[in-house]
Amino acid sequence: MDDAGVRSDDGVTPPHRDPTPSWLDLDEYPFTPRWFATPAGAMHYIDEGTGTPIVFVHGNPTWSFQFRNVFKELDGSRRCIAADHLGFGLSDKPRDFSYLPIDHARNFACFMESLDLRNVTLVVGDWGGPIGLSWALDNPDRVTSLVITNTWMWSVRSDWYYQAFSGIVGGPIGRQLIRRRNFFASSVVSNIGTWVQRVAQDWLVLQLTHSGTALGIVTGLQFLPTLLFSLLGGSIADRFDKRKILALTNAGGGVAALTLGTLVLMGNVQIWQVYLLAFGLGFASAIDAPVRQAFSIELVGPDDLQNAVSLNSANFNGGRLIGPALSGLMIN
Repeated sequence: MDDAGVRSDDGVTPPHRDPTPSWLDLDEYPFTPRWFATPAGAMHYIDEGTGTPIVFVHGNPTWSFQFRNVFKELDGSRRCIAADHLGFGLSDKPRDFSYLPIDHARNFACFMESLDLRNVTLVVGDWGGPIGLSWALDNPDRVTSLVITNTWMWSVRSDWYYQAFSGIVGGPIGRQLIRRRNFFASSVVSNIGTWVQRVAQDWLVLQLTHSGTALGIVTGLQFLPTLLFSLLGGSIADRFDKRKILALTNAGGGVAALTLGTLVLMGNVQIWQVYLLAFGLGFASAIDAPVRQAFSIELVGPDDLQNAVSLNSANFNGGRLIGPALSGLMIN
């Protein structure tokens, strides 16, 4: 495994890797681990069955585990192959790797060259699209079929949104927040969840009352605390540990969501309870917002504060866009 481009097809695990991590459910993922050496680290992959090959290319933030049921369903009737990109799944996670799609694409191309496959059915999704299709464009004679899910097949260099987002998240501040503070897992997911709950809450009021007035009341109760308590949030940020306050506000939002969900599942929810919980969620958000903004300087320092605030704004507005859309899909 010391030389780039070397494959280990016998299930032998590199000496620095645990072949069966304690968190891995082997009943769900009962496949022989295999390894491919790249200059930056070892890529893990699975290769099961015989026959015409199907190669699966995952995106972010998944890994070959997502294809486990397809492997089981085909049950050896086709040769199924799925690799984990560096930084994902069971592959190495080198600190000095760029993790740019173009470099993942280079690793994938070297991996595919080592397998020397023909008549390939290529299955791509998310970031696996540009990574896998890059190899397909260079090797059209080796591909017989493409299965394309949620991805894209065009350049985004002229799209201001993607360029701005990449510049912020891929810049020094975004990298530090992601690597050291788990920015996406903690902040983005929480923000999206809040907006999903708000839309679902409004829909629940309509189902309970069929009243536009009731809908207006619950919407007002969600956002009234922002008007009343934002100054209090700023005062709290100046006087108390910001990290602990953020933990409390997120826990409060979680309790409100759990309570409302439990009431709905039990069939005992009443409109006054929805009003109360909407106000509670709004109060938690009103305290959270100024504390989170003030916490930014502690994360990155004064020199990078402007970029950190921009990234936080992108997170907030992204949640406002994605959360209601997800909620609408789930309601339908």
